[in-house]
Amino acid sequence: LVGYKITNHSNETVAFKLGIEFNLAMLAGHAHDRYYYTSETDNAGDLSGNNTYPALMSIGVVDEWSGIRAGIDTTQPVEVWTAPVETVSVSEEGFERLYQSSAIMLLFNVEIGPGCDWQNELLHRVETK
Repeated sequence: LVGYKITNHSNETVAFKLGIEFNLAMLAGHAHDRYYYTSETDNAGDLSGNNTYPALMSIGVVDEWSGIRAGIDTTQPVEVWTAPVETVSVSEEGFERLYQSSAIMLLFNVEIGPGCDWQNELLHRVETK
């Protein structure tokens, strides 16, 4: 469990986007048995794609081959961007992109009045079969 608290010590309301990024390595980005899940659907797309989700309460990855499900739950809806983290390698066939992990960016719209706080908690879960 990770708690976030931001206090506005100014005399004006402040508004901004807060981005919190996590990288989860699941061994393969293009495999049918490795995918994202969300609070809305159990199979929300392959790990190699760039995805945008407008308002989620949870996001995570599933690796059926190794029996792992890892995710993040939040106490308020959040916009989420996902993208593969890849490196480029030179092989006998030329340059190729190699999947390294999945980047998950949580984007909170934060607005805090003078003297007020913004708070949220993220619960990180890892489940195995």
